[in-house]
Amino acid sequence: MSSELPLPQSLWSARDAAISSLYKGVADPSAEEEIEGWLDEDGASAFYEFGDAALGTMHSLEAEDTEVRDRLDIEPEQPITDAHRAAYARLEVESARSEFYGPYLEGYPISDQLGNKAVLAAKSYCCGQGGWEFEWFGLFLTPEAAMKAAVEEGLFVDSWVPEGRRLEDYTDQELAAFVGGQNFHGD
Repeated sequence: MSSELPLPQSLWSARDAAISSLYKGVADPSAEEEIEGWLDEDGASAFYEFGDAALGTMHSLEAEDTEVRDRLDIEPEQPITDAHRAAYARLEVESARSEFYGPYLEGYPISDQLGNKAVLAAKSYCCGQGGWEFEWFGLFLTPEAAMKAAVEEGLFVDSWVPEGRRLEDYTDQELAAFVGGQNFHGD
């Protein structure tokens, strides 16, 4: 296994432009779109061949109180509290941990010809016998930045890498906020 995702030579110019822009704090949409187009067409096989680059599982934990009530078998007359929402979140993530189908947040290391490093992030999904599908998530300076962007989009990331947070690291208040769609950031 290579230490970096091997991009085809035809993408080196786009890769270098995208990483250069990233280091300048701006985006280069055309360069990123070129890389994203490769991912949509041919990149999945390169991702698959690279091997495991999962940063963690991602979950959209946002749920209506009726779903929380049904999942936890709470009586209709009992109000739903943040403690219930946190319990729902923990149950959903624990259940997903046992299934191993994702979605996952993947972080593939790449670098430009000057040696500047970046992380090409993608969402991956197991499609049963159909294999794995990869969806562009973005280009980031670090795995932490990719995970933070996912959280800012309202996704819960149960990290598998030291830079991130595991389910056990979240407070009940933070988990309840994910379920309530409040996009809470404890940072």
